Amino acid sequence: MSDTAPSDRETGVLQPGQVIRPVLGKEAPTMLALKLFGLTVEGESSNPHIKEPSPDGYVLKVTNSLDSKKSKIMAAQVEMMLFLHSRGFKVSKPEKNVHGSHLIYAKISGDEGIKRKRVYVFLCECVKSMN
Repeated sequence: MSDTAPSDRETGVLQPGQVIRPVLGKEAPTMLALKLFGLTVEGESSNPHIKEPSPDGYVLKVTNSLDSKKSKIMAAQVEMMLFLHSRGFKVSKPEKNVHGSHLIYAKISGDEGIKRKRVYVFLCECVKSMN
């Protein structure tokens, strides 16, 4: 499999019964947070809440297999969040990864027997609740 992002011509259509949700092994989110963002997570969780260095925490986003085929749309979504945040809107702010970009096309491994897939991964700082 290529290490480069897919072309947007490979968009595809959801087929009946097709599984597009990323299947992550139990340790995958913890490893992705460390390897791609240099952040440690306490304990193992499929949905970890990372509180350091932001006290409001972060959300680790792993795209599904169809969205991962739409590189220009994924980049536009991240740029839109950055634009809105820079204009003072209360939106999740994408954080840069260890490679200096906000979005990375990474190979993830799922549970045993699940084929490794490439998906987009990004980290967003949580928006403080206004309650």
